[in-house]
Amino acid sequence: MLALLSGESYLDVIARLEPIIIEMERHREPLLIVGHQGILRIIYAFYMGLTRAQAPYVSIPLNCVVQLEPSAFHCHEERHILYTPTKALPTDGQDEPINKYEMMTDPQSH
Repeated sequence: MLALLSGESYLDVIARLEPIIIEMERHREPLLIVGHQGILRIIYAFYMGLTRAQAPYVSIPLNCVVQLEPSAFHCHEERHILYTPTKALPTDGQDEPINKYEMMTDPQSH
């Protein structure tokens, strides 16, 4: 039997996160969510009203806390940098995503 070695798609993760996001909306006290960048991008996109297509390209930098305060018609965002290295660190494979669709329509990238 051949086993497929593939990860979850963003749509799979969105479906898995939906009940958790619904439960998060019920809470009135502050919540701290720690997770992988992909998970955090989906939660951020939901609260900021972004589309599923935009979610993979949300900037969630390392060493940064993104504070969201949802209200009836919008969500206030504040970012807190926890650590700024004094010298360049080796790459960890967590580079910021590049939106290939924006690059195709951006005249400066040609």
